[in-house]
Amino acid sequence: MPGPTGIIYPKSLNLFFRTRTIAAACLMLCLSACARRAAAPAIERLAVLRFENLGSDSGTDWMGRAFSEILTSELSTAPGIYAIPSSRLHALGQALGRRPIGVPGISAESPLAIAAGADRLAYGVYYVGRGTIHATLTIEDARTQRMVQVLEATGPDSDVAAAASALARRIWPQAQLYAVRNAAAIEAFAKGLEAPDTNTQEALARQAIAADADFGAAYFLLADLKARERDRAGLAQVLAAAFARGASLPQVDRARLELLSSGLSGNRTARESALAQVARLTPNDPGAWTGLGEALVAGHLQAQAAQAFQRALAIEPGDVNLWNQLAYAQAAAGDVPAAIAALRRYQALVPNDPNPLDSMGDVYLMSGRLKEAEQFYLDAVKASPAFLNGADYYKAAVARLMTGDVAGADAIYAKYPAAAPHRPEWLWISGRHRQAYAELSGAVGGLQPDLRPNAYAELAIWSLLDGDRSAAASQAEKAGGGLLGALARFLTLPPAQPAEWAARSQQLFPGAAAPEGKPLARDLALAYALLLNREFQPAAALLHNIYDSSGSSPDATTPFELAWALVETGDFQNAASLLRLNPVPSITGPNALMSLTFPRIFHLRAQLAQREGKAEEANRNQHIFEQLSRH
Repeated sequence: MPGPTGIIYPKSLNLFFRTRTIAAACLMLCLSACARRAAAPAIERLAVLRFENLGSDSGTDWMGRAFSEILTSELSTAPGIYAIPSSRLHALGQALGRRPIGVPGISAESPLAIAAGADRLAYGVYYVGRGTIHATLTIEDARTQRMVQVLEATGPDSDVAAAASALARRIWPQAQLYAVRNAAAIEAFAKGLEAPDTNTQEALARQAIAADADFGAAYFLLADLKARERDRAGLAQVLAAAFARGASLPQVDRARLELLSSGLSGNRTARESALAQVARLTPNDPGAWTGLGEALVAGHLQAQAAQAFQRALAIEPGDVNLWNQLAYAQAAAGDVPAAIAALRRYQALVPNDPNPLDSMGDVYLMSGRLKEAEQFYLDAVKASPAFLNGADYYKAAVARLMTGDVAGADAIYAKYPAAAPHRPEWLWISGRHRQAYAELSGAVGGLQPDLRPNAYAELAIWSLLDGDRSAAASQAEKAGGGLLGALARFLTLPPAQPAEWAARSQQLFPGAAAPEGKPLARDLALAYALLLNREFQPAAALLHNIYDSSGSSPDATTPFELAWALVETGDFQNAASLLRLNPVPSITGPNALMSLTFPRIFHLRAQLAQREGKAEEANRNQHIFEQLSRH
């Protein structure tokens, strides 16, 4: 059903009527969000806030959290309702300011619920007396602040789950009972959620598990603590204990634990599978669909990712970031009209934001519609000159450069605020290698000391690309420390067999760590060395692994480095799929490593087109390559 309607008046109005206030800033936030909101979502977003204890026994305060957690869980699969988890509400605390987690939700959690896009606020009161829990739940329209439903329920004084379930079934008669009925376990878990420190949280989570060994949510609380503490051994122990319960754990809790486990193992397939399972079990949770979509993008499954983002947007149509993510996934899947339509929806929600225009430029550039890309980049700068520090001038210049019009690209690039510091790199990628080298080598002595090493490293890489290994080695010696300097010294080592290059990379980059979803510096350095030394077969194998493990980004160069290796090894079919899109220019401007793939991509495309008998396309790409490769 789409959501609760009608008003059921309580038997004891004194349990409900009381004074409350919401800060004016939060009200303005709600009104602003509503004014920009598109069509009402097909799924009602319900935030069940922490209940307030009206009784005199403070020892039952924990029930306030238990009520909200049980109701949210039991309504998680209700048709037409997205019951927003409290974890999502409190994740917004950093942006809006921390709220005390243990006070009544109507004062502490209402602003968070509104910020999370709740259509309905459900807040309640309860008291325990004469062996009975008395509870009243009020559901309010978040936009109008009018009551739409008031419900009452009772239960034995030791059974908060019974009272909460009775309320849930007044909203949805088919609500599945909370998996845990043990009062001691529920009390420990509720207290653990609100504990002031991680040690107390851990102790209470373990206490909840001891009281009920099949308490999946308690295992997740404990495992999440271990994950946030980066305690891999502790996390592995918690997961092993949980998985030992087998089918006794609720399915959704097991799926969430498997998601944590996939993070521990780094297994991307397992992560996708766990996310798909969570989304299947909580079909109205936009977070589950968004997470699945992001995992599918990282796995280069763009069309499936777009479907997942669309499922999330059906629940949260006002999420501008989701519209943006959807557009990039659709563009990468080849559906440019759908991508532009998604960005138009994004633009309608935030008409003064230049980012939709920038994203439209990216979509058109990726798909090869360079004239449109250039115009949208320039429109973004016009809308907000300070946006991305003026990087859209650079992006527009690259769009023009990709047509082979160097003079026209120069005219646009001159407007880029950071044009001067990046001028040598710009000269290089636009085909003026000798001029670029001369300008950078002439300027390096006047640079700040901390900038000189990278300049020498860049000169070394350029010398290497131009075939002058002796000059490259000389410049690399001056590069000093830093990652780019180490890369330059590595690449300028004498030619060797692939096994020797691998051994060298282990020596020069012994403990090169990488952020999640990023390749190791060691692996990238080895891949570059293999490419530049024409060891294309091992380069292709290594770049395949990097491509599969490092996710997907519109400005990533790995697809084109891999395509280079594949063309050289004769795997034209897989190379063609990697060369289908253009790389989006980095918002930080041109850099030394860009010269590895740009303008080489045009030469690779020319080779593929020639092989397929597309003479005109081959000639066009080869002409652009030659225009941008002059010395």
